[in-house]
Amino acid sequence: MSTESRPNRELVVYALYLMGGDSRPVHTEDLALKCFELFPASFSWVKHPQYPDKDIVRVALTDARKDRYGGLVEGRAGQKRGLTAKTSREPTADGWTLTSRGIEWIHANRKQLEVLAGAGRVKEHRQQTLRQLKRMKDHPLYAQYLDSPDRFAPGIGQIADLLRCRVDAQPEIWRKRFESVQRQAESAEQPDVLRFIRICQEAYMQQR
Repeated sequence: MSTESRPNRELVVYALYLMGGDSRPVHTEDLALKCFELFPASFSWVKHPQYPDKDIVRVALTDARKDRYGGLVEGRAGQKRGLTAKTSREPTADGWTLTSRGIEWIHANRKQLEVLAGAGRVKEHRQQTLRQLKRMKDHPLYAQYLDSPDRFAPGIGQIADLLRCRVDAQPEIWRKRFESVQRQAESAEQPDVLRFIRICQEAYMQQR
C-alpha cells in the first residue's frame, strides 16, 4: 500500500498518535519531523526533498481538525502574527492532540496504518501507553474501585494523589490531567480504567 492512497491529513493523525498525541500535546515542529521520518515523500520540500516541510504538516493538521474530515485532532500552531520562531522570545501555545474521534479512527484504521509505517511502531507506542496506565492501575485507589465499582466514592485528596496534582490546583490543570488519562485509556482500549477515571472526575467536580 502506498502513502498516495492516504491523504496527508490521515498520515499526520497517525504520526501524532505515534508521538503520544492521544494523551499529551505535540508541538507542530516535532510532528513535522516525525511525519518526514515516516513519510518523507509526502512531507518534504519539492525542490529540496531532503528537508521536512512544516507548512504541509500544518495544513494537514488544520484539515484533520475540521468537522467535515471527522474532527480527528484539536490544537493549533502557535506562532504569533508578525513574529518568526527565531525572533519571538515568548512561548507560544503550540500543540496538537487526538480527539476521542481521532482515537476511534486510529483503532478502525490501525491495520492499514501498520502496513504503511511498520507494525513495530504501533506495538511500541501501545506498550508505552500500557506502561503509563500501569502506574494508574497499581494505585491503591484503583484497587478500591475494583473491590466495589458500584459503591466507589473517592475523596478529592485521594484523586489528587492519583493524578499527582495539588488539591488546590487550578481547574484547568485538573481537567488536563483527567483528559490525559482518559485518552490513554481510550487509546489502549481499557474500558475499566476509563470508567474508573470518569468516576474520579465526577467525584472531583462534586467536591471541589
